[in-house]
Amino acid sequence: MRIAGDGVACGGAPVWASAWYLGDSVGTASFPNSGTIQSDVGAIGAPPIIQARPWDDILMSLSSTSDLPVVYDGAVTPADLEMWESELECVFARLRPLFYRTESKKHAEQYVRGLLSPLARKNGWTIAEYVGEPEPTPLQRFLNLSPWDADALLALNREYAMEQLADPGAVLIADPTGFAKKGTKSVGVQRQYTGTLGRIDNCQIATFLGYVTPGKDRVLLDRRLYMPRESWMADPARCAAVGVPPDLTFKTRPAQVQDTIESVRTAGVPFAWFTADEEFGQNPGLRDYLETSAISYVMAAPKTTQFVDALPRPWDSGSDRFASYSMPATSGRSTRPPSLGARPIGRSGYETA
Repeated sequence: MRIAGDGVACGGAPVWASAWYLGDSVGTASFPNSGTIQSDVGAIGAPPIIQARPWDDILMSLSSTSDLPVVYDGAVTPADLEMWESELECVFARLRPLFYRTESKKHAEQYVRGLLSPLARKNGWTIAEYVGEPEPTPLQRFLNLSPWDADALLALNREYAMEQLADPGAVLIADPTGFAKKGTKSVGVQRQYTGTLGRIDNCQIATFLGYVTPGKDRVLLDRRLYMPRESWMADPARCAAVGVPPDLTFKTRPAQVQDTIESVRTAGVPFAWFTADEEFGQNPGLRDYLETSAISYVMAAPKTTQFVDALPRPWDSGSDRFASYSMPATSGRSTRPPSLGARPIGRSGYETA
């Protein structure tokens, strides 16, 4: 292994390693027996940034990393980099018409490059520094004040993704994700349970719809920010103060999932079936929508979930009576339900079918 030395100054500036470590998708990889040297690893395949130290120390530390999987020099060629840059420029060309000002077009490209960068922590300051801005104010102004249509950008993303990844065997996956917050000004924030944190905390929650192909390519297609009924939607003044559209109405997260599925269906996105966790699997309204729309689905559900079967049975004599039943316990292997962690209403148990 060698260290790329082009344009590198020891004693404070980052040093780029020529080999790329494949470790955790996000996190910190410590070099064994290397003192304080660490590598902040970004997305899988991204080059780590090794905090600069004298060359002898760095090389000695790297010599003890034989247990780490490495992609060696030559795995990515200059031709690959040129192709990626060319494709990214094509994406920017499609993106620019969504922004009105020259500065906004520039900041949009800078922000995307920052999100694609190997930075371990991505925020206004780190992205601004990465793209060469002296401070984060221009990028923050772009995100908060510049006029642009987020839904149009979402549609552009979906269109581009389908050009590359559309597959009739793909799966739609819905999942809520929480974002921890400290204050009370972030839109939709309140104390609520989030599986992301594993506890009740001050956070925002958004519902996301992902798309996964049989080849395991994956992309996010849609999102909805959950707006709590009592703390937000029942307080028009609070909503107006942070720019919530006045025509926005309250929707449960299962209803948001239904909206996202309907959106991708309207856009002609091909998929074979839908899946989600127990929050959505136990919701009868979402199940009814999927069945009425003839969408195949597999969802988790607590073993106490009540199902209603509207199909007539021979003994019903054509009546419209409904049969309600709970999920039966499995036989053969152990039927002890595994715990999936604490919930605000207690620990939840589940059976496998």
